[in-house]
Amino acid sequence: MTIFLLLAISFAASFVGTLAGSGGLIGMPSLLLLGLPIHQVIGSVKFPNMFSSFSDESDWHLPKKVYPSLFGISVYDGMFGPGQATMLMYTFLRNGATYLQSLAFTRFQTFISCTAAFITYFMSGNIAWGIAIYYTIGSLIGSRLALRVAQKISTGQLRFILHSVTIALLNQLVIRVAFH
Repeated sequence: MTIFLLLAISFAASFVGTLAGSGGLIGMPSLLLLGLPIHQVIGSVKFPNMFSSFSDESDWHLPKKVYPSLFGISVYDGMFGPGQATMLMYTFLRNGATYLQSLAFTRFQTFISCTAAFITYFMSGNIAWGIAIYYTIGSLIGSRLALRVAQKISTGQLRFILHSVTIALLNQLVIRVAFH
């Protein structure tokens, strides 16, 4: 497995994941195709997700009625993860956050759930450090670039990206179900 391939996969997953969520649906299958066992893939991508998601501030206050949804999404993220950021973004948007506020809260929530999951995977010895380190570098670059892009394009364009990724993911699921 080449370093360049790991950097490219992690950059793409983090860039898309920061803007619209579901970067794990790019990164995790790519790493599985490279032959890594699922428990090492999940454990190894939680490490970079902790760092790439620790950013952003917001003055929007989260309504308490959203807490149960956030808890459920966080449990899902800690156990598996792909698609959790998309679910979070829609949750925040539906409850009055702007797109950039939604992005900030999603990043923070991801940091919390990935940190908890990483500790568990680390303690059980399921981190492939040769992957985690390079994946972290690509993730940091991808997420930082995505945050800069998000600040420069319109809310309408950001929503279009979010909806497009969601539709692509739904199409992928329908195709998988139909052909398996």
